[in-house]
Amino acid sequence: MSKREAFKSLGMMPRNVRWALSAQSADKSRIAISLWQDGFKPGPTGSMTYTLNNFGGWHRGAGVDLLFEHLAFAVANCGRVVHVVVAIRPGSCHERTTWFTRENLILRVTDLDPATGSFRLEQVSPSAALVA
Repeated sequence: MSKREAFKSLGMMPRNVRWALSAQSADKSRIAISLWQDGFKPGPTGSMTYTLNNFGGWHRGAGVDLLFEHLAFAVANCGRVVHVVVAIRPGSCHERTTWFTRENLILRVTDLDPATGSFRLEQVSPSAALVA
């Protein structure tokens, strides 16, 4: 599926589908972010994590700035919960990025430092996300 279709399946649309890494629902009740699949660290069933330190190799631009704005909004207004669009890196420059979502892939922001470009996310159950 395309990036647009993946966000749309979550009921959201990025401001600009080319550069945006995140989106907010029209009623501002939910945030969705896109993350590379190879950045997830597996744990026991249902407890994956995703950590980024110091912007990693990310270019500091409008998409990254908006991502951190959305993560901060989720911390302040959404019980720290974000929904996820997963991107699979292409094997070569001739392939396109593949995007997908999973209903049970919901993460909670546990650490966020926009100044350094660091964050840590932990998987939560969909029922726990409803309580948040």
